[in-house]
Amino acid sequence: MAAPTAPTLSTLVSEALSKAGYGTPPTAITTRGEDYWAEEIKSDIWNLSQGKLKSLETEFIHSITHVTPRISNQSDFSKGISMTLLDGTHYGTAQTGGTTSITLAAAEDATDVAGKEIFIYAGTGINQISFCTAYDTSTKIATILTVATALDNTSKYLILDASYPLDWMPRWHYDSIVSAGTKGTPLSFASESDVDYDEFILYPSPYRASAIPWGLRQRYYANLLTLDLAGDLMEIIYQEWRGLFVQGVFFKALQDMDDDRAEAEKGVYLNMLNAVIAREGIDV
Repeated sequence: MAAPTAPTLSTLVSEALSKAGYGTPPTAITTRGEDYWAEEIKSDIWNLSQGKLKSLETEFIHSITHVTPRISNQSDFSKGISMTLLDGTHYGTAQTGGTTSITLAAAEDATDVAGKEIFIYAGTGINQISFCTAYDTSTKIATILTVATALDNTSKYLILDASYPLDWMPRWHYDSIVSAGTKGTPLSFASESDVDYDEFILYPSPYRASAIPWGLRQRYYANLLTLDLAGDLMEIIYQEWRGLFVQGVFFKALQDMDDDRAEAEKGVYLNMLNAVIAREGIDV
């Protein structure tokens, strides 16, 4: 059985306007539905849920190198969930790779690779991480779960052996303990505001004489209002919240037309809005 076609913003708005009575909606109305009414719906969801929605939970893996304590959040960052330092003792540059495999360095002497995660900390595929399902010690080929960007001979990898949760500290506490030259394995982090998406500061400042890199898994809630409209996460949201977006644009179109049905359909929309928030695990 074929999977249903994933909805897009365009198809959702088209369905809503059709329900409102538009056979062939004018371009101006379609544009208004996509650029304004849909954004108002997202704002309603965002404000009512306070931004903490299960569907918006995501993560990013940062590459951590020597003395880089300040790290910018991703453009869709809203609220942090957790921060985990990823560590390992085996690292190198791949001989070759693809989307489902990576050939580790010829001198790689690790044997216990299957069942571990492999993190790409530099080169092609940087910041990708994947689970190794099989490893051939003679060919050095590690079979991995599919990654988005194919790996190649510039991909630098780290085989992960351990992970350590970092403690959050208030910025005033960071200011009271930090001193020039404090470096080592990061144990905690503090949040820092800046002009765009904010950043965080690691303490101690990352450093080890061996120059082995770290990974840093940052779990957070994505900002629904700044999500990439063509991104994978937004596609999932349109699919899971299809009815809410259709009903919201439908009611707003009726309201724009001064249609008597608008008030009743607004009530349906608000009930659907509360149902979505409840399903996401937030009390309202």
